[in-house]
Amino acid sequence: MDSHNINLFPKGFARRAFMVAILWLLFAFFPGQTVIAKNAEHLFHPIIVKAASRHQVDPALIKAIIMAESGYDPDAVSKRGARGLMQLMPRTAKELGVKDSFDPEHNINGGVKYFKQLLDKFEGKVRLAVAAYNAGIRKVKKYGGIPPFKATRRYVRKVFKYYQHYKKQESGNA
Repeated sequence: MDSHNINLFPKGFARRAFMVAILWLLFAFFPGQTVIAKNAEHLFHPIIVKAASRHQVDPALIKAIIMAESGYDPDAVSKRGARGLMQLMPRTAKELGVKDSFDPEHNINGGVKYFKQLLDKFEGKVRLAVAAYNAGIRKVKKYGGIPPFKATRRYVRKVFKYYQHYKKQESGNA
């Protein structure tokens, strides 16, 4: 086999299995969430940058949302049934054309597409788009801003805290 044709990131199920195996090894040998998140972040960085570029969204913001939503766990499932890195609800994932919410590439592409739709709906107001990602569009519209729910307000603060971290990291100051 020619060494130039080796694909380190196989497609489909093989890609997901490969990434899950790498994350499992990270969990086994580095039992700290921070270490795992940093390594997972590097693993998913090319997918995040590509999707963010396609939809004209800041990749640091997408990384912040992923960290707040799933802690970079591609197999995360919430109590309400949201799945994967960007915690897409099954119905939302289907509407976005996501075939496998546990496949990091599918999930990130769908999540970034959805977040861009929210940004457009809220005229580029990032805080409102982030709040809507958490609480839903109707709740943000109903309250004319970030809903008065502790969980949503905490979520928005958390995303912006991570966002500042990733922006610093981009500029080499982290």
